[in-house]
Amino acid sequence: MTNLISDSFINSLLARVDIVDVINTRVALQKKGKNYTACCPFHAEKTPSFSVDQQKQFYHCFGCGVSGDAIKFLREIDHLTFVEAIEVLASQLGIKVPTSNNNLDPKEYVAKEIYEVLSIAAEFFQMQLKKHVTAKSAVDYLKARGLDGITAKNFNIGYAPPGWENLKQYVLTHTSFTLQHLEQAGLLITKDTSSYDRFRNRIMFPIRDRKGRVIGFGGRVMTADEEPKYLNSPETAVFNKGKELYGLWETKKFPDQLTKLIVVEGYMDVVALAQAGINNVVAILGTALTSVNIKLLFRLVPEIIFCFDADNAGRKAAWRALEICLPNIKSNVKVNFLFLPEAEDPDSYIRKHGKDKFLEQVERAVSLADFLFRHLANQMDLELTEDRAAFAVRARELLQQIPDGVLKHMMFDRLADLAGLDRAFLAADLKSEYFYAPRNRQYNQKMSTQSPKSPMIFALALLLMHRELIILLKDDELEHCIDVDLPGAELFFAVVGILKETPNATFAEISAILPADIAKRFAPEELGGLALFVPKAGVEKEFLGIIAKIKTLYDDQKLGVLLAKAKSEGLLATDKVQLQQLLLKKDIKYVAE
Repeated sequence: MTNLISDSFINSLLARVDIVDVINTRVALQKKGKNYTACCPFHAEKTPSFSVDQQKQFYHCFGCGVSGDAIKFLREIDHLTFVEAIEVLASQLGIKVPTSNNNLDPKEYVAKEIYEVLSIAAEFFQMQLKKHVTAKSAVDYLKARGLDGITAKNFNIGYAPPGWENLKQYVLTHTSFTLQHLEQAGLLITKDTSSYDRFRNRIMFPIRDRKGRVIGFGGRVMTADEEPKYLNSPETAVFNKGKELYGLWETKKFPDQLTKLIVVEGYMDVVALAQAGINNVVAILGTALTSVNIKLLFRLVPEIIFCFDADNAGRKAAWRALEICLPNIKSNVKVNFLFLPEAEDPDSYIRKHGKDKFLEQVERAVSLADFLFRHLANQMDLELTEDRAAFAVRARELLQQIPDGVLKHMMFDRLADLAGLDRAFLAADLKSEYFYAPRNRQYNQKMSTQSPKSPMIFALALLLMHRELIILLKDDELEHCIDVDLPGAELFFAVVGILKETPNATFAEISAILPADIAKRFAPEELGGLALFVPKAGVEKEFLGIIAKIKTLYDDQKLGVLLAKAKSEGLLATDKVQLQQLLLKKDIKYVAE
């Protein structure tokens, strides 16, 4: 026997299914000779190396080496157990899987008992919401949140009353299950020789798997002064937070709405939207979105809309979601991001404004591409060359994670437009002569003290990578603005002084010559990264433009100092001459007070 099911049934099942039909529901196969081929669903590739042999009922990828039969394919692609994969195949054929508890594998037997205990717990919590003497506080809380009885019933919402042993005593008294079963299901907390209910005085949300079985709970407090706000079941043999989504099973009751899925942060968001008639909503389970979640969502629907709270935490969560999406996204899947008005979440917004207004917000969700580029651009001034370079570097790192295909190509096109760079240049291999790859990440901490927006830093970056630029710096020009008040100025002029004497000095030699306090800020590998996207042909023009900008900034600073001095204490003769020269440069007439 294998787990619950006899070998003879498994062999019979595999003989009746066609592996081509099974795989074709997940991957678009193309007939090639006697076999079928496709790009492998288990790793990113441009040229199809995934082959399905219909005669042998076997698949194999010549790229990553995966292989197996229909059962193994379903287990790998849908993250199913062996028994679950068999049940899926059997259901497709309309046959029932013969099982016997006597043949249970020990792990499967434990899982079966956990499912049963959790089901009993769910019924207990629902019963308490109706009958417990303290249930009025829970009912009043749900009503205050705008929840009606029908919705509460549809989601099997319950109530864990105050007290340390309510569920524990109920299960021990009314069933044959033991303390060990309750502990294995994550329903008890054990300390030393005593144990007590994990969930107390909370609204209870049963979490179901894709078969509708209760696998855990989320418990929410009813007052603002209690912590934590949400308490989830711990990891068990049947519950892994990183693999599940709250509300997914409930969405299957509304197949007409499953052209897209809205991903939210809280259980109440799912429930409130469902009550308003928006049933294609799921929530992450008290942890960051995982790649398993994303892969599952991409298999289920062609469009995902992430809807996070409009606060900083929500935006950070959205950015993490984007980063998880990039290496898993496909060209035929849409990913959008919806940010509600400040201080609103989906639950509060739908109750205040209703379904139609919320759906209008959904229609205004921004695409993954828009969110990515806007997020990066908002942190920089793209009018500054050095910021544009940093923008291109960071965006390129992210885009490289996207699997090869149409989407990746179009994203690089957009980056090229925004950064003002050639697309082929942006997409080139990092080993290209145009690129300088930082070799030692220890300089990250050093560079964090520098301002990436300072033209002094960017000028130094170019100078270190292209030593021939040193001849463009005239001594009188350096003296003119040596006391400019810009981040990195002291370091820049100190390095320039060394290169004037020894143009080919190594980084180590420069570092050794620099005064100790300045040497701390000298991080050539990181500085080189700022010059990453400047083609060799444009280096000289770029450098001279930065030096001209430094001179202008110095003149502006000096002008401000002299004008302030003129008002406060008056100017010396030399000051007046200098002021007049600066004003003439800017074509400004100055009238002394």
